[in-house]
Amino acid sequence: MIKKINSILFVCTGNTCRSVIAEYTFKEMAKDSLFNLKVSSAGTLALEEMGLLSKTKEVLEKNNIPISNHKPTQIKEDLVRESNLILTMSQHHKEQLSYRYPESLYKIYLLSEYVENSSKEIIDPYGLSLESYQECFWTIKSYIEKLLLKLKNCSK
Repeated sequence: MIKKINSILFVCTGNTCRSVIAEYTFKEMAKDSLFNLKVSSAGTLALEEMGLLSKTKEVLEKNNIPISNHKPTQIKEDLVRESNLILTMSQHHKEQLSYRYPESLYKIYLLSEYVENSSKEIIDPYGLSLESYQECFWTIKSYIEKLLLKLKNCSK
């Protein structure tokens, strides 16, 4: 069971779309709150040399979410250990992390599972249209709103 949350890690596959959108949307939406959280993102198969996808950047900028110098980060043991809450975009990511880091099972959740007790996955827009990236953004943003509300209620 998680006692106090002071760091959140969002996880997807390449750390170029979904987890990036979640990280930067959370940071922007929480910037005026009293939360003092470390928020980051990583991928289960991230390649630093890949860089940020142009459609991810375009959708974030279009929605007034600032992003600068993001480089994909590969998930590593130290990131898992240092994070109090790990939120994945798909069940597959959750299963991969649970298998690789069984000592951290208690803090690994599917994002939708953590915020609304569902098993809805966030569809990967990689290689799809800009509209697919925008839909992904809106889905993630709705989960981030619920996450912020949950964190606010837990801190009372």
